[in-house]
Amino acid sequence: MRSSFGSSQSFADMLRQERKRRGWTQAQLAERLEVRQSAISHWESGRERPALEHLLLLLILFPDLLPTLTFDERRRLHSLTRVQRALAAACSCSGCRCGAGTAA
Repeated sequence: MRSSFGSSQSFADMLRQERKRRGWTQAQLAERLEVRQSAISHWESGRERPALEHLLLLLILFPDLLPTLTFDERRRLHSLTRVQRALAAACSCSGCRCGAGTAA
């Protein structure tokens, strides 16, 4: 389940490369994502994959990671974006996408 849709680089390698390209340490990236530095180390070594919430944040910081995602990760992110669109459509706040307008 770790196939990467034709990407010549693994998620771990690409994450390390993108972090270093920005001149960030593992600790600095961990602080931005509100995780421990050891989590970044595990992701970059390929021992673990990020949870969906962290994967989404990583994609915002590093869009080039997208081709390295597994089929399951892509499917879960697609489902998440569908939920977000549904919440945004239901919100009645003027010009807002927060969903708060649906809470009564």
